[in-house]
Amino acid sequence: MGKIDRKAEGKTENKLSRSNFKLISTDEVSNLAESIINTVREPLIVLDKELRVDETNRSSYDGKYDRRKILIDSTLKNANILIVDDQQANIDVLVGLLELKGFINIKTTTDSRLAVSLFEEFKPDLLLLDLKMPHLNGFQVIEQLKPLIPTGTYFPILILTADITPEARQLSLSSGATDFLAKPFDLIEVDLRINSLLKIRYF
Repeated sequence: MGKIDRKAEGKTENKLSRSNFKLISTDEVSNLAESIINTVREPLIVLDKELRVDETNRSSYDGKYDRRKILIDSTLKNANILIVDDQQANIDVLVGLLELKGFINIKTTTDSRLAVSLFEEFKPDLLLLDLKMPHLNGFQVIEQLKPLIPTGTYFPILILTADITPEARQLSLSSGATDFLAKPFDLIEVDLRINSLLKIRYF
């Protein structure tokens, strides 16, 4: 067995004492390790809180969006819609669509001569109008209604006609119609156009 060099040991202790290192106990090591772990965990806890806050904000936003959507839908479904078409079959299809979508205020006529009186009595928010009708065609109905529509008021008129010529479309729009769909019409497209026109009127 070799001998312990006490002089060398003493020199080592002197070097350690003069260095930047500090000898610590086992308990101190454990406390230091625990402190490091807690420091690392802390940002994760903060992040988790932020995520919970974001989730709360999202729920609040979704709730506001749902309430606004319900309000818009309720407003649109209470709109007054007037249908003028000389074919009862076309009226029946349109009324069926509107009722299916929740609209409750609908008036119809197959006699275009009644359009003006119904307009004054019913005060519609939207007019669904055929072009080719006996007595008064769609263009004549629009001309009769123009003096009854206050200046600056947006009153949508959706033309629904079997006349698919470019001339009919152009004349309808230039006469005061807001939109134009050709028959036989796609009910999905009719529904989308109705909702779009009413949203512009109300909002």
